[in-house]
Amino acid sequence: MPVPFPPAGYSEDVWRRVRLLFNGQFVVDANVPKLVWERPYTPVYYFQSSTVRPEYLTNKQPGDEADIYDLTVNGKTSPSAVRLVKTGDLKDYIKIEYNKVDAWFEEDERIFSHPKDPYKRIIVLQSSKKVQIEIDGVEVASTSRPKLLYETGLPGNASYYVIKLPNGDRKHGLAWWYKTAKIESAGIEGHIAFYDEKVDVRVDGVLNERPTTLWSSAESREFLQREYSWFLPIYDSYRHPVQRVDSLKYFIMRHYGGIYVDMDNGCLESLEPLRYYPAFTTDGGEGPLFINILGAAPHHPFYEYMTNNIWAYNLFYYPLPYLTVSYNSGRWFFTSMWEKYHDSVNRRNWNLVHSAGEGADQIHTSDAYNKDQLYRVAMESRRGAEPWVFWNEGAGLTWEQWDFSIFHWIGENAAKVIRITVAVTVGLSLLTSLLVWRCCCRGRKVKSNATGGFKSVAALLTPVLSPVLTPAKEKREFFIKKGHDMV
Repeated sequence: MPVPFPPAGYSEDVWRRVRLLFNGQFVVDANVPKLVWERPYTPVYYFQSSTVRPEYLTNKQPGDEADIYDLTVNGKTSPSAVRLVKTGDLKDYIKIEYNKVDAWFEEDERIFSHPKDPYKRIIVLQSSKKVQIEIDGVEVASTSRPKLLYETGLPGNASYYVIKLPNGDRKHGLAWWYKTAKIESAGIEGHIAFYDEKVDVRVDGVLNERPTTLWSSAESREFLQREYSWFLPIYDSYRHPVQRVDSLKYFIMRHYGGIYVDMDNGCLESLEPLRYYPAFTTDGGEGPLFINILGAAPHHPFYEYMTNNIWAYNLFYYPLPYLTVSYNSGRWFFTSMWEKYHDSVNRRNWNLVHSAGEGADQIHTSDAYNKDQLYRVAMESRRGAEPWVFWNEGAGLTWEQWDFSIFHWIGENAAKVIRITVAVTVGLSLLTSLLVWRCCCRGRKVKSNATGGFKSVAALLTPVLSPVLTPAKEKREFFIKKGHDMV
């Protein structure tokens, strides 16, 4: 059975204002509470002890691991409501039982049970915090009614704004919105989000520290400049950002190794067993290999081979963006490299086995035979396929442009497309044959000037052609009239 994430005992700080109301007073008002999974699936809040006024804590009941207190406000008491932890990672944190106070609030919205698990639920909260967005010292947005989104995955397909500053500078990719969000995050429709790593955000007048993004654009360029400077001109020449993302992860896998997993995928099991394999990817059984999950040892020869040859696939840009991305750096490029590399390894191993003579059996288990092998982990999506073992998958579609929907529809309806294509081809072939036959027959009858014969041919052809062209009566009258005119 898969081990759930987060497991029991896991905890983390959350940037979310949480308030507890008891007898007309907010006894807790915390901006950074701690979310603790005492058991899987249902987290609870813990608060620093300093967030509760000491006079509210009465009737101390000492314990080895925690002290228990009553909660007393303006003469009203909630017995054994507060637990103050004395040991471990949660030392000096307090827990207040949900049903021991009158109401709980996350930001400005009341909650009626335990908090939602942010790893499994999308959360949209209305807040009254004053939020200001500044770019190069210019305030571009300000509100006292922001929506706070806590997402497990992408809430929809984003559309981006171009921000024009007073000095004429245009900033791309810093602000986005969702015209049609998923139903779980419908509350963010009509709202704009900003890229925290690249803008200044003030909350209630306090400037937030910009978060650090692993493998940011600047960090990625520094890595390539330091380790693979020959590739930078190609990296900069890519027209689509996803091409830079794809190529970068190939070079990271080459240099550092490890396991790469797209943010659209989640883990169902420990990945420790996969470390046995020197290089692997996932295969959906639909043609090209997937590149959303990759694994390899550092400096694996496959990634060296692929990155050394990636330049050759950037010589031509196709009219459709999807084709360009797929062939230049995406799934089709990766699959082509996989097949070519595998062929070379198979030829080498064949030579190893046949040159070993009587020791061929030992060759199959040797490091020289197995170290460069490639492996595929099945993640088939067809109906009736075996369930996935290591990962699940959410909706991404963050980079696809207008033409992706065409290819996606064709892929999802391949059987239907084939049937329609065959039917149309056969129908057009039959129609063409009948029209050619008709023209040949008419030509012979015109030359012979035989009216009766022409009428008989017309009568013969009309029932065949009439369902395809025009009603039988009209076509028969036309032929008869034409025949009389020729006489």
